[in-house]
Amino acid sequence: MFTRSTKVTIADTGRLLTTGQLFRQTNEFHPSFTLSQVILGWQLGIPKIKKGGIVRLLIPSRYAYGPNPQPTVGVEYGLKDGLPPNAILDFNIRLYDITN
Repeated sequence: MFTRSTKVTIADTGRLLTTGQLFRQTNEFHPSFTLSQVILGWQLGIPKIKKGGIVRLLIPSRYAYGPNPQPTVGVEYGLKDGLPPNAILDFNIRLYDITN
């Protein structure tokens, strides 16, 4: 059972759906997040899989950052201005661990 305080350990790759531009990739590092700290698209999508599962989430901007640009997200991957306003996001996520 997932709650807003559930902690998840994941690996993920994030791209802009419209261009395919990579803006996030965890590689060998598997970060942990509390569900209440992540975008709404993750809060809704990650609980749909089980530990060890993989999911692709296509996240409309209203479930991500909406009209708010994210100027620092993706800069290290070549997005010189970061994520644009109203970005539609495409994530591949593997769920490694769940802690309630």
